[in-house]
Amino acid sequence: MEQVESIIGKNIISSNVGIGEIVGITTLQDDGEEFYKVSFPKNKCINYFSVKNNTGYRVLATPKVINKAIIQFKTSFDHIEYATTQEKINMQKQMLKEVNVVKLAKSLSILNSEKTLHAQLSKPFNDSLSSFIDEIAFVLGVKHADAYLMLDLKVPAKKKA
Repeated sequence: MEQVESIIGKNIISSNVGIGEIVGITTLQDDGEEFYKVSFPKNKCINYFSVKNNTGYRVLATPKVINKAIIQFKTSFDHIEYATTQEKINMQKQMLKEVNVVKLAKSLSILNSEKTLHAQLSKPFNDSLSSFIDEIAFVLGVKHADAYLMLDLKVPAKKKA
């Protein structure tokens, strides 16, 4: 329990909700399973994430680790051949679920170098890349546009209101 409590005050990232701060630990049901209580100021909401099952979120990396991830993203990797299109889709979807940000950066780099992404991968890839950009901007204290430039990516045009 002591190790779990030491995470209070740290920030997490969830592709569904963004970046939030762990403000407490609570049980939501009689079975006693513990959940992190996370405040998301940007969305003005509280959400709960399982302590045991970190699917859907990860604790933000340190600046040192983020810099390693940036280097990893900018590295060229060999093209991977798959036996079938379905195998390729399944493997690439799995790659985007990586909780280690350096390994995720490698996966994003590999997918970013693809000439075309399968339609089933486009949204998960864009969501993962967007979360990666959010994490870089937050952890390093830079603007989103600067985070794109750090990855040698074109800064997207601003959305019209």
